[in-house]
Amino acid sequence: MGAASAAVLAAILLADAVSYGGVTGEPINNTAASVNTRGWEDSPFLSADGTRLYFMYTPWQTWPVFFGRPPYLAGPERRGHHVNPDRNPWEDSDIYVSTRHSDGTFSTPSNVGFNDAQADCCVMTWAPDRFVYQRTQWANAALTDIHFVRRANGRWLRESAGPAVNDPSSSESNPHVTSDGQLLFFTSDRPGGFGRHDLYMSVRTANNTWGQPQNLGPTINTAESEDQIWVSADQQTIYFNREPGPHILIAERTGLTWGKPRPVHFGSQLVAGAEVSLTDDGTTMVLATVRADLEDILLVQVRRLPDQTWAAPTALQVR
Repeated sequence: MGAASAAVLAAILLADAVSYGGVTGEPINNTAASVNTRGWEDSPFLSADGTRLYFMYTPWQTWPVFFGRPPYLAGPERRGHHVNPDRNPWEDSDIYVSTRHSDGTFSTPSNVGFNDAQADCCVMTWAPDRFVYQRTQWANAALTDIHFVRRANGRWLRESAGPAVNDPSSSESNPHVTSDGQLLFFTSDRPGGFGRHDLYMSVRTANNTWGQPQNLGPTINTAESEDQIWVSADQQTIYFNREPGPHILIAERTGLTWGKPRPVHFGSQLVAGAEVSLTDDGTTMVLATVRADLEDILLVQVRRLPDQTWAAPTALQVR
């Protein structure tokens, strides 16, 4: 599932050492019509034109897990949510989409339609009716793989990213395909990296398979965990997050070389958050933030200011 959730505990433990910005707006309305509920929303992705918001949802609230307590049912049942026969909280996630109105609010979320009984999460799209996302390797598995799905003749067709990308002994997650469809970026804890989780890139080959992944290198990856990458349309800028924190970083490329990542500030502060995505024009961002005061993860949006800095986040509102 969303690695932002895995970063919750680190954010709580570091709360006394790091100042994180607040979020304005009424954050939670526990109905199926809302984006943010008392269930678990995570892994937001905003389409390039800013009209569609995709995110993961399960009615299970997992915050207590980080304090040694079991998850509990807290969120509403959204229409179309798959039925999990064994009620396993870690297999109960589906992907939803909400359409953005002209006033900046969002529609009632709807199920994307290609979810199944495994843990579906962390979707993004780069072309009409084409998606990439992560799901568990099999029912109740601890590890995840990356899959593609496309709509053809009224049906959803799913295929694996292939053996070069999906290692059976490791987790591959949080994929991002570039706007030209030729590069696949993702997170993995496979052997040979620089830390606990590293960022990798795979190139689409001439026979339409994905090539052997390349580690993004020690400028980007460290002994810690790097995760949840977003890549600009011109492939010159990446946003990602690093634990402990979690905090969001930006890096820019000159030629083939990535520059040193630097933290992203919102207003005058850092935000305990992860899983950034931006519109193609670079004016709007969505991300998942850690809210210890709410004991929850909150999906928020951020506007770029005229001086090119980012404003403080605001909670996503539904109309």
